[in-house]
Formats: sequence, structure tokens, C-alpha cells
Amino acid sequence: MGLDQLISIEQIKARSYAIWNDEGRLDGHAEEYWFRAVAELEDELEHAWLMVLEEKENAELAMPHPVISEAPHRCEAGRIDPNLVYRAA
Repeated sequence: MGLDQLISIEQIKARSYAIWNDEGRLDGHAEEYWFRAVAELEDELEHAWLMVLEEKENAELAMPHPVISEAPHRCEAGRIDPNLVYRAA
């Protein structure tokens, strides 16, 4: 799924209208405003995704990872030995 599939036509229309309005309502530039609107919205969406990924990465780095003092031992019926001690790093 590309970024363009996450941006609605209504969002593009609203942004291109805002660009048209901000630039003095010039006629004959509709296509330019449309493509600028798409590019701006894609940039904003990409930035938002990168922020989410960065936050996720930081959260994962901050999480303690368990340290296993020894390999788990199997006991009857394939269960892990309940006496095995796990510690956080």
C-alpha cells in the first residue's frame, strides 16, 4: 500500500484549495496546486510514520530484556521447569 492510498481525495481538494487561496486565487494553476497538495500530504504522512517508528524503536530500547541464567530444562509432558529463574537485564 502506497502513501497515495492513505490520502483521500477530500484531503487533496482541501489542501489544493488552501494553496490556491494562499497564493492569491490565481486561475490556470489547478494542476500545479493539486500535485503540490499531494506532495505536501505525502510528506506529512511519511513524517508521521517515521515519528511512530522512532517512538517504537525508542520504547523497545528502553524495555528490559530478560537474561536467562541457563538454558530452560524440559520436564515431563514437555513443560519448562518452573524453578528456572529469569532476571531482567
